[in-house]
Amino acid sequence: MLHVADLLAGRGEVVAADVEAEQVGALAAFLASRLPADAARVETVVVSRDGPLPFAPGSFHGVLVEAPSSETGILRRRPEACDRLRAADVRAFAEAERALLTRALPLVRPGGRLVYAVRSVEPEEGEGLVASFAAEHPGLRLAPGVDVLPSIADDGGFAAVLQVR
Repeated sequence: MLHVADLLAGRGEVVAADVEAEQVGALAAFLASRLPADAARVETVVVSRDGPLPFAPGSFHGVLVEAPSSETGILRRRPEACDRLRAADVRAFAEAERALLTRALPLVRPGGRLVYAVRSVEPEEGEGLVASFAAEHPGLRLAPGVDVLPSIADDGGFAAVLQVR
C-alpha cells in the first residue's frame, strides 16, 4: 500500500478496503504514521462481506485482491496449521477467492488490471483458479502468474495480473 501510494507521487488515490473494521482501523493508523507527504492520498473503507461494494463500476485503473487463503505458503512459520488443514478447506477458500474476484472485476475500467494474490501454493487457489476465471470472462487477458515456493528463508504464494480489455 505504501509503495503504491509512493509510486503515484500525489497523482492519484489509493483505496484500501476490508470487511474487518479492526483491520481497516489498524491500516489507517499505520498509514497515517508512515505515508510520505507527497504520496498519493490513501482512503480506508470498511465494506460489507456480501452485497454490492460502495464503488461505481469502472472506478479503478487497478484493483488488488489479496484474498484470504489456506495459507499453505506460510506453513514454515505456522507448522501447527498442517494438522488443521483439510482438502475441503482448500476448496472452500478457492470458492471464496473466486467470489472476491467476481465482486472486484466490475470495478476495473477497460484497460485496467485486476491483480490477485494469495499466501497459498495450492494450484486450486493459484494458477488453476485464475486460468478458469479468465476463461469464464472473455474480456480478460491473463498475464503469466508468479508462483513462489516456500523455502527455509521465505514464504510462498501466488500472484497474477488480469488485464481488462
